[in-house]
Amino acid sequence: KAAAQLSPRPLLVLHGENDDLVSSIDSRVIADAHGSAELRIIAGAGHELRHDPRAIAIFLGWLSRQHDAHLLS
Repeated sequence: KAAAQLSPRPLLVLHGENDDLVSSIDSRVIADAHGSAELRIIAGAGHELRHDPRAIAIFLGWLSRQHDAHLLS
């Protein structure tokens, strides 16, 4: 419900493929509820994505694209 309320603002949903606490289906439901969220499933990653350099790189790249898009609008 909250993801739908964020739309049309940008949303990035990151999920670890090997997350043993939250199913990847849940991240897909969140992304679908938003309507235009970017969903990234990180191969081999678990639940603690803040410790995964790939997740950090994806997040920083996404933030940079959002910043650039904001400057162009």
